[in-house]
Parts: sequence; structure tokens; C-alpha cells
Amino acid sequence: MKQRILAFLMILCVMAWAAAGQAELPAENEPVEAIVRGLLNETWLPDGAAFACEPGDGLWHVHLTRDGAAAGEMALDGDWEDFVALYQADGYSMPDLKDLTSGRAAAAPEDRAAGDARLKEAETIFARLRGGELLEQEFVRTEYRLSGQDWVYGLEMIGEQMNAVLILRVPEEGADGGVQLMAYVDLDHNWDVRYPGCLSIGEAYELALKAVAPHFEGDAAEYLQMENASMVLGQAENYSMDFEQTGIAPEVPFWTVSLLDMRAWPESTGYDEAVEIYRYHVLLNPFNGDVLETWTEDFGWG
Repeated sequence: MKQRILAFLMILCVMAWAAAGQAELPAENEPVEAIVRGLLNETWLPDGAAFACEPGDGLWHVHLTRDGAAAGEMALDGDWEDFVALYQADGYSMPDLKDLTSGRAAAAPEDRAAGDARLKEAETIFARLRGGELLEQEFVRTEYRLSGQDWVYGLEMIGEQMNAVLILRVPEEGADGGVQLMAYVDLDHNWDVRYPGCLSIGEAYELALKAVAPHFEGDAAEYLQMENASMVLGQAENYSMDFEQTGIAPEVPFWTVSLLDMRAWPESTGYDEAVEIYRYHVLLNPFNGDVLETWTEDFGWG
């Protein structure tokens, strides 16, 4: 079905995607500071940390210090200040995305089971960082043990689409204390945020438009809206038309981008019965932007 179920689940987000783009930061940072103070009450962030906020690149950048030393870096989304886009404890970073993909594929069942013991805590933290609740179609999964007491958790959708990633450090068995957030990255809210070393959604969108431009006489952006963009970490064959024809699926991870031509929708104010293609799919290498595959759907809405 080429993930059509997922596409229809995401159709309600079309207008939000179209309006996103470069975030406009609020003129005052008081609301952001209030949100950060609330976040720092959480036990999984540095206790007693001081902070300073500054705007830049569609984000509020928050510098954390404790006892005069750097404690971490946080970024809040410029459109929805209660969404945390990035977090990194001082000196800590996310694993390479290829390593994450291979690590989750090779994860030992016992490691996953040990990580699952903290799954509810990971779910609570994901929800807190993403404004208070998760989407109905999102679920949290233990990806793999990174090292020692550090586990990688993913916020996924059906089809192994990754919306966000966090790393939690859990105390040794029998030791006091709770989990600590070591790193976090959101992949689907802010167009300027990227998994380290990868394209952002905004960059993937621009490359997808360029890939389908030959279908249009003018600027493809005049006709198309972003429906969905997701990082795929597995089940690549479900996203590939080439796989049906050749049995060869693109190598994961990759960005999958869906673009809608609203002229093909009978209920659209710009409906044009001559337009038959209503959805363009573009698969992109997330590291260098190479187009892996493109295909279209032309059998109508619904």
C-alpha cells in the first residue's frame, strides 16, 4: 500500500506543514524563560542549573550552567516554545545516525528488555519535551543499549518512522537516583533542526521540490504542499516502488518526503480536473541529499 495509511493519517497536518518554514521568534523571551524554569524542575535535568536564553535560526537557544561550569545546551522551537527541539548534556552527543540504525537492528533481546524497564519514564519525558502529550499514532521503543547504563529510545510511528530520539542514563541496579536525560533531538517539528550530521526537514523539502520540478513548468512550490516528511530507519521496502519492480530497496536510514498537488483534490478551491498526479514521493539520502527514488500517485483522492 506504499504507506498510504500513514499518508492519510498525516493529511490533517498538511496546513501545519505548509505554514511552518522559518520560525518567527517572539519579541520577548519571558514566556521562554518561564518554560525553561518549569523544565528545570524535572528530576531528569541538571539540578540547580542556571540558564540564559538567546534567539537564533528559528530557535531559542538555552545555555545551562551549574556552579559556574557548563551543564548543557537546550533549544526550544520558535513557533511552539513548549516544544524542546534539542538537548545535550555538557560533553554528550547523539550517536551517528548510521550507528543508531545498525545498533537497533543488532540489539540483544536482553538489552532491550533491560531498557524496557524504563520505557514508561522515557514516554513521560518524550511527552514533556513535546508539549505535554504524544500523538495517538506515536509510540516509544527501546532502540538499544548505547553503553554502560545509557539507553537510546525512539519516538516512532508505524513503519519505523522516527519522530524523535532521546538517550537516558539509568542508575546502576540497587543504586539511588532517577534517570538522567543525556541527549535529545526532535526530527519533525522545526524545519531548521537536524539529527547531527543529517539534513533538516527544511533542507529535505527543498531537495524534494527540486527533484519533482521537471513535472512543472514553473516553480514546483507554487503548486505543492508538504504532506509528510519522516526519517525511516527500517522496513525500507514499504516505501520503495523500485523494490516492487527490482527487489532492491534503498539503504536505511533515509528521508521520505510526500508532496501534495492540491489541484487534484476536487474539494480544493484550485481544483483542476486536468491534474491527475496528486502525490509525489521522494526518498533522500539524509547525509548528502542524493535522491534515492521518486514516484507518484495518480489514482485520485480517497
